[in-house]
Amino acid sequence: MDANAWGDNRNDDPSDRKFQYKANSATAILDEMDFIDRQSKKLRLFDPQNVYCFKNAKPSLFQSFVHFVTMLVSFTCLVYLWRHFHLAKAIEVVGAGTVSSSTVMNDLFKFAFILVIFYAIVVLSKLVEHMATDRYRLAMLANSFNRTALDLFTLLILLWICKKLFGGVPAVFANGVYADIGDLFIYAVEIVIIYRGFRFCHKEVAQ
Repeated sequence: MDANAWGDNRNDDPSDRKFQYKANSATAILDEMDFIDRQSKKLRLFDPQNVYCFKNAKPSLFQSFVHFVTMLVSFTCLVYLWRHFHLAKAIEVVGAGTVSSSTVMNDLFKFAFILVIFYAIVVLSKLVEHMATDRYRLAMLANSFNRTALDLFTLLILLWICKKLFGGVPAVFANGVYADIGDLFIYAVEIVIIYRGFRFCHKEVAQ
């Protein structure tokens, strides 16, 4: 028998192919485990979803410190946005005196804003210790605040760009019904951003 033919037949041996398949599978599993291990140790600042996915990985002390600092920064930014855009202001109207700029939509937005954040903090605080550590709670809160602040500032930048492109607010949206519709749309987008930022705080953590 020709030697090359014999060698080809040996390479096609089912046992060799099975062994090679197992070796490749083992390599793939090790690579996947290494990838998961690296992802679980990754510092996350704007990703509450993956904080929840890797909830069993305990953040390091350095990561917790970074989470705490960034959470304070994001909280300060949210307070700034609140005071600058949503806090009621006194307006002087000729013939009517001082009038508050607060509207029903503005009040509803402030209520929803506080409710979402307060509920997220309450849910996280009620998770029992063996299900969620303090570091997990801090990581989740920090990522939620950071994600919310980032998305709200992104929305603010997009609105600023639109304003520059159109040379200011179009006259049709300055007053009247269209102005209220525009405000309602912006409030709805902000509520969605806040809910999406804190939605993983509401999820139960199974052991």
